[in-house]
Amino acid sequence: MIPAQRMAMLSRTQLHAGAAVPHRKFAFRDDQPEMYFRVKGEGVNMAKLAGGVFLRTERRQDTFLEGMGPKSIDNCLKAVVLVNKFAQEKRKEESTGEVPWFHRVGFVPQLRKTGTSYWLSMKVVGIKGPYTPYDAPEQERLRVGQETKIDQLTGAVRTCWTRRCAGERSEPLVCAMGPRSVSLAVKSMARCLKEMNERKGVLRLFLCHPDMIEEVLPENGNSVVMTHMRLEPRPRETE
Repeated sequence: MIPAQRMAMLSRTQLHAGAAVPHRKFAFRDDQPEMYFRVKGEGVNMAKLAGGVFLRTERRQDTFLEGMGPKSIDNCLKAVVLVNKFAQEKRKEESTGEVPWFHRVGFVPQLRKTGTSYWLSMKVVGIKGPYTPYDAPEQERLRVGQETKIDQLTGAVRTCWTRRCAGERSEPLVCAMGPRSVSLAVKSMARCLKEMNERKGVLRLFLCHPDMIEEVLPENGNSVVMTHMRLEPRPRETE
């Protein structure tokens, strides 16, 4: 089990090493096609949360992770990363005949509101196959800082995705470090999707596939854990 307070410091290798689906019982019924998990900013049992999401995805049940505030939203994303580690480990157990139908998962972010309360919802989406990069000359990479303006970031995400849909670029990669930057990135993608839905244009909708990668910063040589969010075409059956 991986304590929630350590998740922010876990590298890709560390996540992989401890990724085993928890052997526990969950009170999920077959007549619960949708379930919403409200994720706190502190004290989250990340292994239990990700294990529940993994089980529901195996059952083809819709799961939504809901966060309010940067730390809460960041924990939602970390749970999705851990679900992918669980799926990776399960696929290594092919001899047991228990390989999940999905190869990995992504999420679709949506801004929600009730009265004066605002929060972010992430619908977890199972993806049947491994990632195959689009055959394009280069991949655009957006670096999100703590003071990045969300309007500008939303526009940049839309521009990058338009180029991907036009076949000019590969899947865009949005990179952030720390809860505030991750929260800004996810909110900007949610706003971009909202605008695309309202305009009902020709662009195909996207989902986000997250990962946590250990990188060396070119400006100072420090090793940090960066959150990568790759935008990919959403499976047709989920649009």
